[in-house]
Amino acid sequence: MCSPEFSGALRQWRESGSYKPRAIYLSCGDSAATGLADRSVDLVLTDPPFFDNVHYSELADFFYAWQQLTPRGFINGVASTRAEGEVQDTDAERFAGKLRAVFLECHRVLRDEGLLVFTYHHSRDMGWTAVAEAVIGAGFTIVNAHPIKAEMSVATPKAQAKEPIQLDIAIVCRKAPAVSPERPSREAAIAAAGEKLSRLENAGFTLSRNDRKVALYGQLLTTLRSTEELPDVAQAVERAQVGLLPRTKTRTLEPPDVRRPPMRGFGVPEESLVQLPLFGREV
Repeated sequence: MCSPEFSGALRQWRESGSYKPRAIYLSCGDSAATGLADRSVDLVLTDPPFFDNVHYSELADFFYAWQQLTPRGFINGVASTRAEGEVQDTDAERFAGKLRAVFLECHRVLRDEGLLVFTYHHSRDMGWTAVAEAVIGAGFTIVNAHPIKAEMSVATPKAQAKEPIQLDIAIVCRKAPAVSPERPSREAAIAAAGEKLSRLENAGFTLSRNDRKVALYGQLLTTLRSTEELPDVAQAVERAQVGLLPRTKTRTLEPPDVRRPPMRGFGVPEESLVQLPLFGREV
């Protein structure tokens, strides 16, 4: 079924002033300088680069040969679509600094009771340390983390990886003053991660060691009061992987059998689906 044709009107983006309720505003520009009013946004939902995993900014140059046929916008007169301020970076410190600048802008435009939610995963400790430093440095506290199936299992890089990551972590943040200074214990966070992983396994997913790692990291970030505790979190992840969560034989998810019942959602039989809470108690 197709949606009705667009019946609204297109107008120039207004960088300041009042905005009509339930209207849609689109902007292409620097996420660290949106031009939106202070405390004017209820929810920021984003998907930042995964540190040094996939260089989307480099991949964008693939289209430059076609874009330069009609010079326009930001590609007019330049040799690349790359930009100095792009968040993607192979250096953890630079990545954290540029991501922090974006999150600072999110903090400025969010209402005091608003939410910042973004997805992330990484297999190395420095990838998690960098994103945690950006979040906390921007004045946010991580209040919950939810593992979700977001990667294509049949992609060649996934099939060839020894411990493929098939999960993203939806990280939920609030402005630090709006959150109780008391954080969950590491034991409680590890238990919560284990419960969420068990739900996924019971729904038919086979999880790799790195899937378990990203779920643990995401949940343990909710225990942080400051970046000084990050080394302790890294150690807790390693201990939990070795002790609490048993290693299992790793394989990628198999393509669905056409003879099985119709699939819905992430390729799980409808009768196997479980209802997961959207947000935790603190959200």
